[in-house]
Amino acid sequence: MAKKYQIFLLILLSYLTIFAFYPALSAGFIDLDDPVMVVENPYITSLSLSNIKAVFSQSYYKLYHPLVTLSYAVEYYFFKLDPYFYHLDNILIHLFNTLIVFFIFKKLSKSFLVSYIVALLFAIHPVHVESVAWITARKDNLYSLFYLLSIFFYIHKNDDNFGKKFLALSIVCFIFSCFSKPMAVTLPLILILIDYYQDKKIKNNIKNYIPFIVISLSFSIVAVCSHYSPEEKEISTLFLKVVDILNAHHNLLFYIWKCIFPVNLSCLYPNFYNLNTMPPPFILYSPALLYLIAFFVFLSLKYTKKILFGFLFFVITLLPSSGIMPTGVAHVADRYVYLPYIGLFYLFAESAAYLYNNFPKIKNLLICIIVFFSAVLFLLTYTRTSLWSNTENLMTDTIKQFPNTAEHAYITRGIVYINENRLKEAQSDLEKSIEIKKNNAYTVFHLGHLAQLNKDNAKAKKYYSKIPETNTDYVAVINNFAIILADSGKFDKAVNLMEQTIKKGKFNIPDYFYYTLAIYYYKINNIDKSLNNFKLAVEKNPYKAQYYLALMEIYREQKDFENFGKTAALGLKNINDSVDIMNMLGKEYFANGYYDLSEKIFLQAVELKPNNHMGYFFLGNIAALKREYKRAVTYYTMAILVSKENGEYYYKRAAVYLVLGKYELAMENMSKSAEKGFYIDDEFKNEIKKLKEKGDKK
Repeated sequence: MAKKYQIFLLILLSYLTIFAFYPALSAGFIDLDDPVMVVENPYITSLSLSNIKAVFSQSYYKLYHPLVTLSYAVEYYFFKLDPYFYHLDNILIHLFNTLIVFFIFKKLSKSFLVSYIVALLFAIHPVHVESVAWITARKDNLYSLFYLLSIFFYIHKNDDNFGKKFLALSIVCFIFSCFSKPMAVTLPLILILIDYYQDKKIKNNIKNYIPFIVISLSFSIVAVCSHYSPEEKEISTLFLKVVDILNAHHNLLFYIWKCIFPVNLSCLYPNFYNLNTMPPPFILYSPALLYLIAFFVFLSLKYTKKILFGFLFFVITLLPSSGIMPTGVAHVADRYVYLPYIGLFYLFAESAAYLYNNFPKIKNLLICIIVFFSAVLFLLTYTRTSLWSNTENLMTDTIKQFPNTAEHAYITRGIVYINENRLKEAQSDLEKSIEIKKNNAYTVFHLGHLAQLNKDNAKAKKYYSKIPETNTDYVAVINNFAIILADSGKFDKAVNLMEQTIKKGKFNIPDYFYYTLAIYYYKINNIDKSLNNFKLAVEKNPYKAQYYLALMEIYREQKDFENFGKTAALGLKNINDSVDIMNMLGKEYFANGYYDLSEKIFLQAVELKPNNHMGYFFLGNIAALKREYKRAVTYYTMAILVSKENGEYYYKRAAVYLVLGKYELAMENMSKSAEKGFYIDDEFKNEIKKLKEKGDKK
């Protein structure tokens, strides 16, 4: 094929990739880990050295993927929490991965047709929607990016001019891949497989494998230690591990089926059976079927290595997420096969190429079939991507597919309804969830929360009392119990309950718990303990502006301006875009007569947040005090444009118009101010009226 046609087809592939996932650009954050991993993640709000060090030195929610968190932090720095750019980056990473897949298989297969079909299937297969359209699944396409780059550099390591450099780059990319997701630890086996496929002697390359193996073992240990808690290690039994291995065999077969028939996909697949019982026959027999497939794969070695290569690429790369190793709550998930499916795509591509090259009479028919199925895959992918527009649509789709087993989908949609104040719909979904899975502590907790929102505290207590101390939501339960006590004015009891929970010493106390406790100490006039708990909240999570604002408010009331300023400075250091902290600091400077400092702060605040009406208002006040009346009018006008309901803004502009001799405009603004409910002294009204009448006579 002429080079110009190859370039055209690659451009076409790029467009197909982008447009297949185009609906994701209008999607928001999904209430499946997006709030925890992105929206409420304290580690993405700063690119300071101390924060970057924290990201790399500890796991977050049992996951160790510092490069993923760092990628979110970069996006947050430039775009804050605008989901458009997070989705755009996911699509671009997927596009880069697609092109790298093409060039890897162009090198390995020496065939444009094979490499193009592999890349095309990788680009638009519907199972990949979850990895691209879900922001939290960034770890899958980011680890794959570096994984594929590592392979790309490795297969070029024998190039005359850059051999050693390419090997070094391969090692670096492997480290980056492991920093993105520990699932990358399979790479050493894949490199050995590639050398075998290329007829290279394995023993001659052992020294090349050593750094990859060392890195793989190191990150494997980190992944296991991060995921398994001491309690989980204690309850792990031989029986459970045997069940995990049986499930892994079935999961591999499940993924092969979904690759061939990518329909009835779901973001939350239900368990295939009750995991607390003996596995059913279809699970018990799955090893036999899988090994039968493997037997025929090995028989194919008499003719070619290609089938074994594709099959082992799939199995090896999927192994960590097959169910044998810890993967989280999902036993199977579309995102787990983002990279492994390349092996199966390669088998399809080689099959198509074989038919194309050896049966010339069906070439045109084969091209038509490939185009037809590509169009089908594209439409399926586009349609499925559209479902990821919001959480409600996604959960509704899951519930339609699995109405009697989708307890997680019901609870997730129920929480969406709670957040949207659709409490009756939330109640229905939560009750359906608890009906499917009795005594699910997570659902019970939210039923209690819903009862609390409905002011049925007795019912809320009944639900909360069912949640044991060993449950991860227990501290949140105590926090909500304290809120119930506080709502009835029993602040002392609320404080005692929370303090007893802390003194037990067996819970990981979150920042919001200390924040709530600090508020209740303030309510009972224990200012010192209130301050201490606000500081603990800041220490636990230094990236929440409301904690600094609460501290600043107490210091302001205590007239402790030194600590007020220090707290503001610390808050702005950790959250350099916190307009609320800037506004509070600017107001305090203004109240104490430091107008230049106040102006400087508010100018920064309105630059960061152009709809910051408070900032414009105080800039107007400062300009008026400096007798820069025209500038004051401009700032007051900006404040009014942003917030038309604030009567004081009209009042201030009326006063400036009065000074400028624009009596009619002063009257109009005074009337507007009164309409908005701002009290204006009758004497002032009469004074403006007289001045206006004098102006009319002139």
